Amino acid sequence: DFQGRVLCSSSISLSKKIDVEIAHRMIVETVNSLCSKSKISVNDIGGIGLADPGFVDIKRGISLNASNIDGWINLQTKKWLAKEFGCKYNTVYPGAMTMAFYEYSKLCNQNKKSLFLLEFGVGIGGAFMKGGEIFKGDQNTGMEIGHIVIDPNGPICNCGNRGCLEAIAGSTGVRRRVNELLKSGVFIPIKSDETLISDFVKSVANGNKAASTLAYEISEKIGDSLASVVAILNPSTIIMSGELAGMGDILLSTVKKCIALKCFPAAVEKLDVRIAPEEEYSGSKGVVNILRNKILRDIFV
Repeated sequence: DFQGRVLCSSSISLSKKIDVEIAHRMIVETVNSLCSKSKISVNDIGGIGLADPGFVDIKRGISLNASNIDGWINLQTKKWLAKEFGCKYNTVYPGAMTMAFYEYSKLCNQNKKSLFLLEFGVGIGGAFMKGGEIFKGDQNTGMEIGHIVIDPNGPICNCGNRGCLEAIAGSTGVRRRVNELLKSGVFIPIKSDETLISDFVKSVANGNKAASTLAYEISEKIGDSLASVVAILNPSTIIMSGELAGMGDILLSTVKKCIALKCFPAAVEKLDVRIAPEEEYSGSKGVVNILRNKILRDIFV
């Protein structure tokens, strides 16, 4: 609501890759579920904010590309939301940006002037907050840390380049490495035929030697990428979120070491590097508060 309180929530579990038709149907189902739970008519909704899983033209509300949804390319998402639900206010932001907005709002009383968020998922998203504003880039494609090439001889990424961070530390890349180890006879306690990131993270937490070694390897690549972020942006805070952040202390200590070794001491001295607590709705909370602020500005400014 306008006070920023969460009235209700709803979620849908996914097990397989989806396409545009399924995604649109899920959005409709979710909105209807929220209306039912909150006893608010669709006609009374002020607006809908969507945390998009890919690239977004924020100004025009166009979903440019999402590798984990078939056909999610150059979609007029903002117009579709208006047509489907009849709301006056709608907005579409990349999911990493909405998470960064939410995390930044929690740090406002801690004198944190800027924040860089790294989100682990199917892809790897990045977002930068400075002085309460989200950095978007002139073409709305800034902060794509997942597509920084960190190993020219590494695996091919979905974007077509070789050795992107996403190809190594995105969920597909991690699964590939785990499966390679399993096929070579290395023991990692994975329960299912399809490697799950949650199984890998649990193996790391339980001290499995092979999983921990791989976790260090992945964490070093992440640390190398974040060292570039620190050198360019000099943020006050770096937050890592997503399922792979469950690697915990291995990830945190390795990233801190990489940054300390590769950046100027002044840039690292007061840098706060942390792992975000697991929170299912952080992206959703971020985007609806972005939308809430927009509506309030339009009403009162």
